[in-house]
Amino acid sequence: MKKIIQNVKIINFDNVINNVDIEILSGKIKKIIPKKGKSKFIIIPGFVDLHIHGALNKDVMEGKKSIEFISKYIVKFGTTSFLPTLMTASKNKILNSLKESSKAISIGSKIIGLHIEGPWISKEKKGAHKEKFLYSPTLEDVKEFQKSANGKLIRIDFAPEICGKEIIEEMLKQKIVPVVGHTNANFDQANKAFENGATSSTHTWNAMSGINARNPGATLAALTNKQCFVEIIPDFIHLKKEIINFSIQISGIDKIISVTDSICPAGMPNGEYVSGGQLVVKKDFKITLKKLGNIAGGASMMSDLFKNLLLMNYSPSQAVQLTSYNAAKNHGLEKQIAYIKEDYYADLIIYDNNFKNIQKVFVNGIEKYNKNIK
Repeated sequence: MKKIIQNVKIINFDNVINNVDIEILSGKIKKIIPKKGKSKFIIIPGFVDLHIHGALNKDVMEGKKSIEFISKYIVKFGTTSFLPTLMTASKNKILNSLKESSKAISIGSKIIGLHIEGPWISKEKKGAHKEKFLYSPTLEDVKEFQKSANGKLIRIDFAPEICGKEIIEEMLKQKIVPVVGHTNANFDQANKAFENGATSSTHTWNAMSGINARNPGATLAALTNKQCFVEIIPDFIHLKKEIINFSIQISGIDKIISVTDSICPAGMPNGEYVSGGQLVVKKDFKITLKKLGNIAGGASMMSDLFKNLLLMNYSPSQAVQLTSYNAAKNHGLEKQIAYIKEDYYADLIIYDNNFKNIQKVFVNGIEKYNKNIK
């Protein structure tokens, strides 16, 4: 059934069209019709979040029902595609969780695959991950993980000092994007991982060897490597504004990916919760481990990050690039989503003209959120 969205201003990462009608058919943008006059609303591509552990007290590790609940919840904040992200646990628990998670269907936001953060990471940079479950993988582990995920595992975080060239090559063979993260690797080790096929870095700066005058670490390698997409959390808690700006200046705006890294207390009132088997404390947009005080994950939604970028004086087009297009490109999806163009999927956010409120969200051309419908 044909649907028409009228009088909207399109903002893509590389162009703006001041007033159009958009015709949608069979889930895709059939026609864009430029017109005279002033637009009533702004329309941008739906957000793409590559790193979500949970929200509203639901955890991805719980499997199908929780992931579907998260899919339904996050779409009202403009996230139209996401990667449910598993975290470190026993190998059997990860395998079972992959199996159950692979059965989840998209209720709101599209599930574009599965993501594992850990357990092939550094003990020195483990963050909120449990040390007792960390280990160095074999080629069989990579195959086993993908088999349990029914071929839906598309992203794995790893530390280069734990995983060598053969593990990276096996990930690529299994159609998994290798992502450097939770690592104490030096500059050369990290760069070698990128040379061997890694194409991204996990929440860069956080849980990663930093920039030192005589020992440049994985952070500098990620920021300066031309093939690396640099994942950051621009929530003003994981990173200060100055570091966000610095990262974009060094890496280039075409290589930065904004993610929430949200965990189960996101969207919940302040208080104590259990996340990843550990007690955490949520206070506004900050979630920390109760015992150690470390940051345990994110509490923001993608719409919060988008607004933060606008507050930092990035243009709407730049904010679109940082919250949708670059993430899609990292996974070869930039010809399907994260862009408003004929024959692309109609994954769309309609904002009011000052970006204050999301009015509607469409996924595959179906209205999944309407501000005026409770």
